Amino acid sequence: MRRLARDGVGSGRLAFSSDGRQLYGLFGAQLVGWDLAGGSARPVWRAGSWLHGQGRRPLCSPCGRWLVEVGRYSLAVYDPSTPRSEQDRPAWAGDGSLRDAAFSPGGGELLTVCARTPYRDQTRCVTRWQVGTWAEQADPPAFGLEDEPDAVRGASSWLAVSADGSRVAADTYALRTDRSTRYDRTLTVWDRTTGRVVADGRVDSSGAERLLFTADGTGLLMDLCRSLVRHDAETLRLTAEYHPPDGSVLNETAVGADGRWVVAGIGERVVLLDPTTLQVGAEYDFGLGPLTRVAVAPDGLTAAACGVSGRVVLFDLDG
Repeated sequence: MRRLARDGVGSGRLAFSSDGRQLYGLFGAQLVGWDLAGGSARPVWRAGSWLHGQGRRPLCSPCGRWLVEVGRYSLAVYDPSTPRSEQDRPAWAGDGSLRDAAFSPGGGELLTVCARTPYRDQTRCVTRWQVGTWAEQADPPAFGLEDEPDAVRGASSWLAVSADGSRVAADTYALRTDRSTRYDRTLTVWDRTTGRVVADGRVDSSGAERLLFTADGTGLLMDLCRSLVRHDAETLRLTAEYHPPDGSVLNETAVGADGRWVVAGIGERVVLLDPTTLQVGAEYDFGLGPLTRVAVAPDGLTAAACGVSGRVVLFDLDG
């Protein structure tokens, strides 16, 4: 286990670069990057948040060039190879209606989901952007929602792309316009190439805190704060649940690319879960304090965690 020194106190959100040689952290209004090559852990990049502390998490592009700060209703894209003193503004900033983002596996596209997008307005829930030019891609024209009588359909806040790039998923809703005015939580899965809906159904959820595909693409994980649930990605059937003990909440959930573990930050602990059954495989307490956040390196062999103590640690994911 390696500890990364960091100035200040407070938990942050973490993301590895595509080659696992850099680790980025979003701490309040500051982005920090560490060089992990050669067993060292040197801070090599810092940037003030363009979103002024409203960022939710960092996201690294597969090509390694771009770092995205995903915020509340907006996002910003940075080039970590350029010193912050030379960046008057990020490479691209969202338009103020975006809720979550994910890169395609090849890194050529950035996909974003818009909140409160009614299907009746024929507006796409998911938009594709060309990485580098940041131009909106017109095709495919779909990524809509199945129409329902007496209901308005829309996207909520979270987006996931399968590891092979074939599927895109979002947590969505159906707002009844009849006398019941019922608000149903739903999950929607699209074919990324055609934009066609391939799965759409109701789920028992009060609202997700994160949405992730399992590494093999067969499952969809919903972080519900006080539980983690797994749905079959084809049928949306509930297949497994995990409830943290003692009323603890999930602070962060990440998936290893090799498919061995789901890594969760729960209270002051890091917990490794089986991606199919969500059974506990291992638990660690690194003395990071509450609000533990986690990230997994692309090779699935290393993970990082941080907490309100202000420390960041790297640790091996043992088989």
